[in-house]
Amino acid sequence: MKIDYSANANEWCVYSHTIQNIVVFVGFCRVVDVLRARIPHSLKEWKKAVEAGYSDISVEIMTTHASAQDAENMCSDVISVLNPRFNSASRIPGDAPPKIQCITTGDEFLTITEAANALELPPTSISNHLAGRYGYSHVKGFRFKRL
Repeated sequence: MKIDYSANANEWCVYSHTIQNIVVFVGFCRVVDVLRARIPHSLKEWKKAVEAGYSDISVEIMTTHASAQDAENMCSDVISVLNPRFNSASRIPGDAPPKIQCITTGDEFLTITEAANALELPPTSISNHLAGRYGYSHVKGFRFKRL
C-alpha cells in the first residue's frame, strides 16, 4: 500500500481488515493514519485468530471522505451491512456465537437481547452479570451462564 501523506493529510477513510476473504473488522480514520489506526490487535480474540492459523490478514481502504463525520457515517453503514466479527461478536470467523442459558428457568437463548426480551430484563444487566461485575450476582432473581 502506498500513501501520499501530503496529498491525503486531511482526507478520511473507511478501512477493513480481511481474513481469508472475510471482512472481520471495519473502522475509520484519516487516510494517513490507516496503518496506525486503533485496530483490534490487542484484543485477545484477535490474537486467538492469529494463533488459530488466520495469519493472512489484509487491510483495505474501502472509501475516502472529506470529513470525519462522513467517514463515521459510512463506517456505521458498512458495519450494519457486513456485521464484521471483531466489531460485534468478537469471534473467529466461522465460530457460532455462544448461547445464553437462564440457570433459574433452564431456558436457552441465542443472544443476550433475546433473553432480555423474553424475561423482560435490561440487556445491560444480563451482560454485567455474565461478566461477573460487582453488584450483578443475579438479574432480578435470574441467573445466567454462557454455553
